[in-house]
Amino acid sequence: MVDYYVLSLASIDRLNGLVGGVWLELNKSLCKHLSQELQEHKKFLTRNSVKLRFRRDGSSKQRVAMRKLYAVIKQAEILVQQCCGRDKSVDPTWPHWLKRALTVREIKEDVFDIILHLRWWTAILEIIIISSTDKSLPRMGNEIGSQSGSYSEEESFILGALKFADEKFERDRGLIKKDLKDGAKKDRDHLIIKLKDFRESFSSEPETHGRNLYLISAQLLYLLSDIEAQTQTVDRDSDLNRFKILRNVGHGGSGVVSEVEWCEYVCALKQFPAATSTADRRESESLRRFHHPHIVKFFHDWEEFQHSYILMEAMPTDLEKHMANMKSRKSGPKRKHLNSLESPFSVPVAIDIMLQLVRGLCHMHEQDVIHRDIKLRNVLVRQVREDEVSELASLGYLHVKLGDFGLVREEIKSSYEGKISLKAGTSHYRAPELSDEEYVNGPKKYPKKADVWSFSIMAAEVLRGEEAFPGIASLGGLVGQLEAGLRPILPVDCPGYLKSCLEKCWRFDYKDRPRFSEVWKMLRLAELQSLGIVDSIPMEDPQPPERIPSNGSPGFSIQPGDVRQEIAKQSMEWTKLLRYVLKLLKLKFRFAKEEVPEV
Repeated sequence: MVDYYVLSLASIDRLNGLVGGVWLELNKSLCKHLSQELQEHKKFLTRNSVKLRFRRDGSSKQRVAMRKLYAVIKQAEILVQQCCGRDKSVDPTWPHWLKRALTVREIKEDVFDIILHLRWWTAILEIIIISSTDKSLPRMGNEIGSQSGSYSEEESFILGALKFADEKFERDRGLIKKDLKDGAKKDRDHLIIKLKDFRESFSSEPETHGRNLYLISAQLLYLLSDIEAQTQTVDRDSDLNRFKILRNVGHGGSGVVSEVEWCEYVCALKQFPAATSTADRRESESLRRFHHPHIVKFFHDWEEFQHSYILMEAMPTDLEKHMANMKSRKSGPKRKHLNSLESPFSVPVAIDIMLQLVRGLCHMHEQDVIHRDIKLRNVLVRQVREDEVSELASLGYLHVKLGDFGLVREEIKSSYEGKISLKAGTSHYRAPELSDEEYVNGPKKYPKKADVWSFSIMAAEVLRGEEAFPGIASLGGLVGQLEAGLRPILPVDCPGYLKSCLEKCWRFDYKDRPRFSEVWKMLRLAELQSLGIVDSIPMEDPQPPERIPSNGSPGFSIQPGDVRQEIAKQSMEWTKLLRYVLKLLKLKFRFAKEEVPEV
């Protein structure tokens, strides 16, 4: 059986070797920051080596959490590898640094995402270790027990500790971004200098292979310029617009998509007729703004021969096609639904897909950008490879990215013309408030929570393996039924907490729906339930533990404190109160007698 403890330590050591070696070419500051972060997690792992290697059964909570932590560590190693060069005599196929820079030119959000998940899964692992090794565990308050039934001592402790871990996790988010900001600027400035030096190394414009790298360097300098400078008309080399079609991927209402070779680099090309060039420009401007691990990366755009073109990151397929392919091969897990159909995904894999999408949508909404067209076809996927985490690959896990930004809108306006098109968004994914005639004719604001509705409908389809509302073709016929209470039927094995999350997302009044940041929090807990780490989760937040383990010792958790320290704070309440009373007494005596007694 795979030992994820050993694999995790080996992966961290390889990453540290890359960061400290001579081959690190790009994003040196952020890679060093990631290396330092992983060193802290390595200390936690080595400190708990006996406990982490004791259980080897595949179903143990400890092993499941360790597998998830290793997947994040491996993701960090792969990211650093992409920032490093290699000896061509050893690996002649490794891409030139300019080609790698197309995808890793901005990795702040990638590093941020990795650090968040490192701290989350390390905290979960520590909670599991404490709950399985400490004989005296804190109990939950009676209030939670009455709300959600009786809990065992271990369950009571885990739920309370999860509350602390989640609160610390949320507080750390802003601090991590602040720490990464300076490093990202240094890396960006370093890359600009490196690109300029590369271009100056040529006495004249090169040909063939060197010419393609020369063109990529010009495009990278353009992409690294300010957004304002990018939106201005710039005379760029027409050779940047040359491509070779490798295969047709598909087409839809917003354009034709092909897989192409551009400057000896394989990417996706989206082509629009001139009549839809406004949508093309909107999509280009949106993609150019985002550098996120769960949003497709933008490379180049141009207009030519009454057509507009967008070059972006290539992904093997979309979620709709992948699900259809899985069902046709009947290779998905045998999970019978109420309608006797089979889903292509297990519940943990389905939740993982949702979590990745919500991370991308959170990033968009934080920048006041609304997608407006969330559906299976606009979610691009790649299967986890065997050389990444073989067990996750065999379970059907995916890398997920948002695509198709042709209908995005700033939050301030619903559209550039002040109206929403009746055709905007695929009908059964559209939130019910978007069908209101008064709203269509020119609202002042487009609600972000319309995206939350679309996401929840799509999430139900991922769980069901079929359309959310089969047999209902028109939006007009659907809205009345939605108002009357019609909602997608979820599988019988859908965990209760996940069901509760989705039900909140498809509330009819958009004001009652949660924000994506709240959805992300609920899905993290639902994932723990689906993985068997917690048996049940109360619908309300659990109360904090009333006392700490009697034989606990400090350990690493969410940065830099740990779950034990958070729990220990509860035992300090009487001490704090006593100190406060003594302080008041000192002040009283000082004002009364102008002297402070010895206490």
